[in-house]
Amino acid sequence: MLIKKNNFFLFLSVQIFLSFAATAQTSSSSPYSRYGIGDLQFGGFTKNIGMGGTSFGYNPNYNLNLSNPASYSSLALTTFEIAVSMNQAQLKTDSKTQNSNSSSLSYFAFGFPVKFKKWGTCFGLLPYSNVGYTIHDQQYTSDGTSELHTYDGSGGLNQFFIGNAYSPFKNFSIGANASYLFGVINQQRRIEYPYNSYYFSTRVTQATSVGSLYFNFGIQYTIDSLRWAPSDSILSLNKKLKSIHDSLVLVIDTLNQSSADQKGNWEAVINKLDMEYEQTDSLKKFVVHRKEKSDWSLTLGFTGSPATSLSATNSSLAESFIFNAFDEIIVRDTVENISNVNGKIKLPFSAGFGVMLKQGSRWLIGSDFSLQNWKDYSSFGVNDALANSWRVSAGAQLTPNDRTFKSYWKNVQYRIGFHYEQTYLQLRDNRLNEYAVSIGLGLPVKRSAAMLHLSAEAGRRGTVSNNLIEENFIKLG
Repeated sequence: MLIKKNNFFLFLSVQIFLSFAATAQTSSSSPYSRYGIGDLQFGGFTKNIGMGGTSFGYNPNYNLNLSNPASYSSLALTTFEIAVSMNQAQLKTDSKTQNSNSSSLSYFAFGFPVKFKKWGTCFGLLPYSNVGYTIHDQQYTSDGTSELHTYDGSGGLNQFFIGNAYSPFKNFSIGANASYLFGVINQQRRIEYPYNSYYFSTRVTQATSVGSLYFNFGIQYTIDSLRWAPSDSILSLNKKLKSIHDSLVLVIDTLNQSSADQKGNWEAVINKLDMEYEQTDSLKKFVVHRKEKSDWSLTLGFTGSPATSLSATNSSLAESFIFNAFDEIIVRDTVENISNVNGKIKLPFSAGFGVMLKQGSRWLIGSDFSLQNWKDYSSFGVNDALANSWRVSAGAQLTPNDRTFKSYWKNVQYRIGFHYEQTYLQLRDNRLNEYAVSIGLGLPVKRSAAMLHLSAEAGRRGTVSNNLIEENFIKLG
């Protein structure tokens, strides 16, 4: 087993994992992260993001693809990946504009083949959802007193996963990830009055802690170019060569037993069979060459996650307070203090389907479609008025010539893609949609097997209609 030869890399990955776990939660600055369990994070890696997020039909030999765990069986080498992300967003209403920035470690993953082309495994840590917002809403009471409404949120859920994939027969693979979702979502609502007013200010602080198992599954099936053209396949050509050879043996035996005046006819038949054998053998060599250098394949991928009830605890503290002349908070009364109430957060069923067309190591072209039934979402028995969501993506990758040593840039992987998503947010009779375009590069590191993947994604979510917020974002990975 390969893992016995890679103890150092396993030890290194564990050390990175432990340091990464301490700061796993990335930051968010979206007001829309106050709904549900926060902003859901794309489950693919930097390479997938460069192709618009296309990943369900992707089965790389030297990269990891968490989006479809069936891909792990294609791993040819021990592989680990770690990423950093930087996000810049512009938040707009019909009258105001605000900019925000964030950066963080994105994910860590480690995978290796247990048995080449049969069994692969992977584990890692990445964010599942992020919560991060501060919203101020200035209002006034009937007597003209200033009344500031503030909404704060932070935290989110992380995902530690262990996955395996097995190929029971050629070109078919099944896989699964067993994940542990954990984290805390903190939310606070405040109504604040000036220190010299007659009103008490109030604040309600809630903390929801999650720790529970979550599963997702994947299937991949690959159709190679030879299966598309059976008459041109190596198998059929081998059968034809054998048939010609058997005919030649039979004709030669007949020739040896023929009279002198009959041998001329049989020699003509032998010459014809020899020519047919040479033509068929030449065609076979061409097919073998095409298979090795520029074969086409089409991979179909399917993923799914069943509806899951996450175990969670919730704590709530409601207080009334006033400000003194130094703007310090003085608590006057505790209205409610409830700790560690056990409950369930119900995550909905999700499914996805994708295709990936590949030509040797030169071209990758693919598309994905996924959906989630968020109408079934609930937290501690309360629905959040979410809508069912879906997402479509498409992308491509070109490697001009990964066999040349003369030009570095011909070995670079160039990527482009886009995605469109109808999110689960439906606010004030407006369905919030998201769309983005992306580009990416895969830069080989000289004299090593490593590669630096870069991605840039620019897009928009939301609208300024009905006093909502439009987010224009740029994400770098």
